[in-house]
Amino acid sequence: MPRSVTPLFQSGRGEIRTIPAGANFLSDLATGLYRALVKPDDPFALADATIYLPNRRSAQALAAHFFEVSESVALILPRI
Repeated sequence: MPRSVTPLFQSGRGEIRTIPAGANFLSDLATGLYRALVKPDDPFALADATIYLPNRRSAQALAAHFFEVSESVALILPRI
């Protein structure tokens, strides 16, 4: 399990955040977004996000990390 990434997304405002160097970027990003946005009563909350990544390979890897974080529960993924 990654370090505590919850503080990355606590404010709820559209701000730029960082992930420390040496951290598993995609894993920490997926975990932080999942914890911050996914609520049991709103299955579409994650779908409201837009994530910009440099290439298709990293987009596919992030989708796989979302699957791992959700513990195989079906999700509607954000625009990646």
